[in-house]
Amino acid sequence: MIKDIFHPFEIDWDEVNWWSAYEVGQRIINQYSLHDSVFFIGDACHTHSPRAGLGLNTAFLEAHNLAWKMALVLKGMAVPQVLSTYGPERHGVAKELVQMDRRLVEIYAGLEKQSKDNFSDASEWLSNLHRFQAANYA
Repeated sequence: MIKDIFHPFEIDWDEVNWWSAYEVGQRIINQYSLHDSVFFIGDACHTHSPRAGLGLNTAFLEAHNLAWKMALVLKGMAVPQVLSTYGPERHGVAKELVQMDRRLVEIYAGLEKQSKDNFSDASEWLSNLHRFQAANYA
């Protein structure tokens, strides 16, 4: 199949050492912290496909959100209760991220229905992807 896709170009290999099917796992943690003393960030909180490329960006924003709060508490400039705002603030963002990822997976599944011999619906697929990106990546 790969050789057909790359035609008229040629690709050769002696052996395939490893391959797998990628299964999308979309999950969100129930709580971002335990008793405002143990905190979770990034992949420990949310898993999803890499399609949107937002996992690491989201993790950085979570770390930043938690870091400035912890710094203020440790310096005595904020009450410890400010740490309890981290989870609710970030959980909503993760929920939106996973919902967007689910929609992207649906859109890309439409591409898999195409074949190299019958790519007639590609313009519709690309239009769907473009509309989604315009609405979500602005």
